[in-house]
Amino acid sequence: MSSASANAKTISLYSSLHIQQRVAIVWEAVFASSNEVISQSKKFGFLIMKQSPDPNIHTMLGSLQIFTDFMDKIIANAGILNVEHDEIRLILNAREQLRKLERVATALIDNNEDDYNIWIAALEKQAAF
Repeated sequence: MSSASANAKTISLYSSLHIQQRVAIVWEAVFASSNEVISQSKKFGFLIMKQSPDPNIHTMLGSLQIFTDFMDKIIANAGILNVEHDEIRLILNAREQLRKLERVATALIDNNEDDYNIWIAALEKQAAF
């Protein structure tokens, strides 16, 4: 094996491990935030959630948006990066939960309690407690 081949394999192995670790961090952050929103919703309800208990959903989403590009790039380049099926599944799961959080936030902004309740219920169905 040439040294170039050895270096390529080392980089590839490092990249896979690095990706696995980052996927786990992203997944945990998204679902911790989701669980916090569900908890706040049960505790405060729609009207108080609109008044933004701290940390509020809008703040959480701002923080989580950093992960959106990461998730999208990993999915788009999964074949090149040799991302394993489990990591792809976790990313898709976290991305879907993030979309639901965005819909909850939009319902709050739009003062739409019906949509709010629909998306909170959707969060609860997918949440990892």
